[in-house]
Amino acid sequence: MKRRFTLLALVLAALVFVITHFIWLGDLPQRLATHFDGAGKPNGWMTRQDHGLWMLLSGLGLPLFILCLIWLMRFLPSSLLNVPRPDYWRAPENYPKACAIMQSWAQWLATGELLWMTLLNRQIVLANHLQPPRLPAEDTWYLTAGFLIMIAASILALIWRFRKTDAPAAGHSAPPSMAAGS
Repeated sequence: MKRRFTLLALVLAALVFVITHFIWLGDLPQRLATHFDGAGKPNGWMTRQDHGLWMLLSGLGLPLFILCLIWLMRFLPSSLLNVPRPDYWRAPENYPKACAIMQSWAQWLATGELLWMTLLNRQIVLANHLQPPRLPAEDTWYLTAGFLIMIAASILALIWRFRKTDAPAAGHSAPPSMAAGS
């Protein structure tokens, strides 16, 4: 159930990105500002078609790259896995579960990246509605800070998850009813 929800969130984020991208693309001038300096003044320009292609490729390409990289992890030797409690997670019986945990994490990371790209694309569209075009630096900083906080939180959650194992805690024995029946 949890994996379906994660995949659904990823697919919805991708659909939102693509749909809004094409809607907003039609709302842009033929030549638009696509890069801005620290003061919000444009210093890079593209045609609407080039921007549309570049935004689509980068917006979908990075999440796809992340997902593929983590998916390929299952084909690598478990000794390359660098997580807390490596002896447990590198064991042949636990490595597939570690790969599944990483894949779920990658799906959430890709979802966050898609949402960030959607909001960044919107900022570019709004900046090009102003005459002359300008991108308020404060808005970009808030968006970037939110993205970096999301990445940091996801990494901390991943580390926290790998600190837990499915193994029974040391020193615990079978319940008395089980021990008496043997």
